[in-house]
Amino acid sequence: MARAGRIAVSSPFLATTNEPHIVDAAFLRRIGASIETFGRLDRRSFQAVLQKHIQGLPAAARNGSSQEEVWRRFVQDLTAWLFSPNGADPGLVELTFAGSTTPVVKRRADFLTGALVDRAVQQAAAEACHAEYHGLGGPGVSLDQLMRAFHEQIHGIVSQLREHNVSSYTDLPDGVRVASLRRLQQPSHLPVEFHRP
Repeated sequence: MARAGRIAVSSPFLATTNEPHIVDAAFLRRIGASIETFGRLDRRSFQAVLQKHIQGLPAAARNGSSQEEVWRRFVQDLTAWLFSPNGADPGLVELTFAGSTTPVVKRRADFLTGALVDRAVQQAAAEACHAEYHGLGGPGVSLDQLMRAFHEQIHGIVSQLREHNVSSYTDLPDGVRVASLRRLQQPSHLPVEFHRP
């Protein structure tokens, strides 16, 4: 009679958190795991993540341009706005670290993650579907909808910021403590509102 035995199979898994410091270190040792940290998206990685999330979505057609041309223009315009190459981003929040009198300004790009891009694209697509269903717009996602979705997602994060949780939402230098946080006044209109066809 054959005896039943137990075979331990190790399956790889991946988990994500904004709070890696609360993960139980003993648990990590037992399963042979490690914590990898990733910073915010830079310009190139933002474009790559955005391209992944818009794949297969229809873009609001403009002047007979192909979908590829429209999406290329949308990605360029959105990237330019978020990364503000000409300094048009006044910043969202001003941080002062303990022991320093020099404030550090955090801008839109400082809050970009893959998850935020995913949420913003989903929000814009849902808005486009709703508008088309109710006869309020043509088919496809517009630049206006994308820009508003990113604006709302980023400002949703900024509204939650407090001195004790800033490091959960944006990259800070190692070992610093935020002594004060001040939200900066924002323009009343998004740039896309001035470029209507």
